[in-house]
Amino acid sequence: MEKLKSEKTESISKRDLLRLCRRFKSNEELNKALQILLDYDYLREEIPPKKSSGRKPSPIYQINPHIYKEVTHYAKY
Repeated sequence: MEKLKSEKTESISKRDLLRLCRRFKSNEELNKALQILLDYDYLREEIPPKKSSGRKPSPIYQINPHIYKEVTHYAKY
């Protein structure tokens, strides 16, 4: 998550995530982590429109802008 925050971007590709987070050695490992981030709304997947030829486009992940905000107080329980 910290590496994702350090990018300070609105979106990132799966390929860029794999390069950024070298601890993931395979797409399968990255997919598990991505699913958690998607489930908790840190990311939102977008599939770009398919071009007329060639392979299907890789998903782009929109980053929730709230991850960049600093927490200045803690809730009291």
